[in-house]
Formats: sequence, C-alpha cells, structure tokens
Amino acid sequence: MEEETKKEPLNLTDEQIRELGKIVGVEEGQRYCNMANVYTNFVYLLSILLGRPTESQTMNFDCFKRVFAELPQSSYKRLLSVLQGISRMETKMKKAVEGASITERVRRETEERLNKVRSVAHREKRISTLFLNILVEERGDQDYPLNEEY
Repeated sequence: MEEETKKEPLNLTDEQIRELGKIVGVEEGQRYCNMANVYTNFVYLLSILLGRPTESQTMNFDCFKRVFAELPQSSYKRLLSVLQGISRMETKMKKAVEGASITERVRRETEERLNKVRSVAHREKRISTLFLNILVEERGDQDYPLNEEY
C-alpha cells in the first residue's frame, strides 16, 4: 500500500490572511483603507522584500492579500506575533497620548484656578492696604507709611 503524502501548503491560507487582516484593520470586501500608517508601511515593506513592490496609493484587503498570499505558511506564527506586537504598541501609544492630553488639560485648569486665586489674593492685598491707609489717616498715626504695600 502506498503511503499518502500530504503536501503542506507553501503559502498562507485565506483564513490566515483574513486573521492577519483583522489585526491590522482590513477585511475582505473592503474597498478603502483604514489601516494605521504603521501597518500600511509594513505591508509596503513586505511587498518590496518579496520583490513585488505595490504601487497602490491605498491599501485595501485585496492589496493586503496579494502581498500576504506570497508568504510561506511557516511564517504565519511569526507574522501574527509581529502584528499583535505592533497592535499592542499602538494601543499603549494611544493610551499614553490620551493620558498626556488629560494631564495637559488638568494642568491648564489648575493653572487657571491658581491665576484666579492669585488675582483674588492680589485684590485682597490692595483692599487691605487701602483700609490700612484709611485707618492710619483716621487715627492720625504718622508712624505707618501710607503708600507702602504689606
């Protein structure tokens, strides 16, 4: 009896390509690109390394599939790991930018409150100086300087 030899596919399967596409934000049937620039540039780089640079101005699923269909199936786990790593990095970066934005907003609000407190304190100081001058004039005390702020 002849032993059946199963030939392992050399290239990524359609399912693997769809899964990788889902990570980067492209889905089958899309005609527009909603991938982040880092993914688009990654796909362009792969196409160059494969010797088939893509001239597409936008990156839809068909362009994505055309590049990834030429990659060996043995590279799937590594590609998945790389794309997930980029995704985690982007998520962390977005959180950091959001955190920095919130921190900047809180800083501005705190600075505005501080300026208001300083303004009130300055006004109160002027009023107290005015009242002190009036008091000194009323009492006739010449020991206190009339125009000096305290």
